[in-house]
Amino acid sequence: MKTNLAKLIKNSKLAFGLGIAVSVLLVVALVPTLLLPRFRHWQSLQEENQADAQKLADITANIATLATADKNKISEFKTLMSKLLPDEEDPLRVLAILDQIIKDCGLALDNFQIKTSAAGATRKIPSSTPTQQTTTPSTLGATTTQPPTVAAPRLASSFQISATLYGNLSSVLALIERLDLVKRAIEVSTVSLSKSSSAEAATVNITFVLPLGQKTTATSAQTKVELAASDNEALEKLIDKLTIDAVPSASPLGQPEPFGR
Repeated sequence: MKTNLAKLIKNSKLAFGLGIAVSVLLVVALVPTLLLPRFRHWQSLQEENQADAQKLADITANIATLATADKNKISEFKTLMSKLLPDEEDPLRVLAILDQIIKDCGLALDNFQIKTSAAGATRKIPSSTPTQQTTTPSTLGATTTQPPTVAAPRLASSFQISATLYGNLSSVLALIERLDLVKRAIEVSTVSLSKSSSAEAATVNITFVLPLGQKTTATSAQTKVELAASDNEALEKLIDKLTIDAVPSASPLGQPEPFGR
């Protein structure tokens, strides 16, 4: 009886040990194939949920910011910035502004010279190293010439207007000072004065550089855009300070049909 009981206990221990070994083998076999992919999928879902929660928080914050913003003031700021730094060349508008300032400062205009790229087009920048033509042998023993590589075009960041004027130094300084009141970013690149003994007024050659802004792309809803108090104050000061502007006529003669009624 004791012998049978001992055999039973021994057999049960062996069966228990085999069961554990089989369970371990099953776990080792199932984890890489079944459990691990599920765990990774669950982990990726958790990361996506966290990212979506952050996007929702950003969108909610942006909505709250827009709700409290002064829409009229924002529109006014946008109009001002588009005038100060337009994303396209505006030589006619600049010429109208400069013509107005030149007359106000007591200068006489001789001519304007505009150095721009085509409006809305791109300015090609040549590569710094000269391109070389390479030849490759063809199947018939002749050589074929490959075209040289061309540098990628780049949008123009500014354009220039040169003016020849007649006047004196004080009038030129007054002209430069009045540029601080113009609703257009205008930089003075070069100024030169020359006067002959027989001339009544000096000849002034001045070059203006007109910087251009970059076209803005649409941002996503969760992109945080906030106008700081210092920026708001600076823009309000600019609105009060910048008073000189001009809009060129849509028609050179002032109306499409000057003789029509």
